[in-house]
Amino acid sequence: MDALLGKRLGERRFLLVLLGAFALTAVLIAAVGVFGVMSQAAAEREREIAVRMALGASPRTILGEFLAEAGWMAVAGMAVGLAIAAIVTRTLTRFLFQITPLDAPSIGAAICIVGGLTLLAAALPARRASRTDPAGILQQG
Repeated sequence: MDALLGKRLGERRFLLVLLGAFALTAVLIAAVGVFGVMSQAAAEREREIAVRMALGASPRTILGEFLAEAGWMAVAGMAVGLAIAAIVTRTLTRFLFQITPLDAPSIGAAICIVGGLTLLAAALPARRASRTDPAGILQQG
């Protein structure tokens, strides 16, 4: 009986592993994209950050602004992702076993993972921006 059940579920198991691999790849690509966008934003706003820090803005304020910007990007992306997931779920229903299509713990875990990775990917550029040397930057231009 176990061999018959294993053979019967083998195709589904393979498809779910493949789907999981694609999902992991998508999350990693998204994290790299957030890192790139935040790095570009920090580079483009280098003079603005230097002026603000020269006028008294603390590194903590600059760090908070960049992380808040990344957080808003994550929230917008997750909202769009949830809307698409609600639509696409009907197609994936045949691959699900003993869970509902819009399983709250799964969606909550996905939101936590994506949100955490977004803030982690934005942390390095935000930290770099908060450590800007205002005198050096302003002397260059």
